[in-house]
Amino acid sequence: MIITDLTNLESYKAMSKNMRVAIEYLESINLDSIEDGTYPVLDDDIFVVVSTYITREHGESKYEAHRKYIDIQTLISGEEMIFCNQVNHMEPDGAYNIEKDKLNFKDQAGEVSIHLKPGMVTIFYPSDVHKACCNVCDEPKLVRKLVAKVKLQS
Repeated sequence: MIITDLTNLESYKAMSKNMRVAIEYLESINLDSIEDGTYPVLDDDIFVVVSTYITREHGESKYEAHRKYIDIQTLISGEEMIFCNQVNHMEPDGAYNIEKDKLNFKDQAGEVSIHLKPGMVTIFYPSDVHKACCNVCDEPKLVRKLVAKVKLQS
């Protein structure tokens, strides 16, 4: 897991071709004017999902991890809490969904929290279980977020 902001992504471009392309895409768009939707960036290797939603209580969200894609989550507006843990410390909750590239996990002790604010970026790898979209101080907030899905390269 990486926590940074939009102005500090340069060094992460060296991680892979797909990360470089995804970060260059993030640097090239106007986050204030991008509309909700799904945007293909590079075939099925990189795509972006922009969404607007109301955060919810901790117990209403589920932990998840991905096997094929890295998540780059960028908050455009609002605030939310994201809770994180390592996959080897978690108990799966159901089967892996190949189509959605998602495996849910049961709540377990040992989580860390991130108070995500506009301009902040989190990068989650397959070993990083995360529960996003959660309320800050038990207050629902209107949030706009961009999630870049970056396919792992072999």
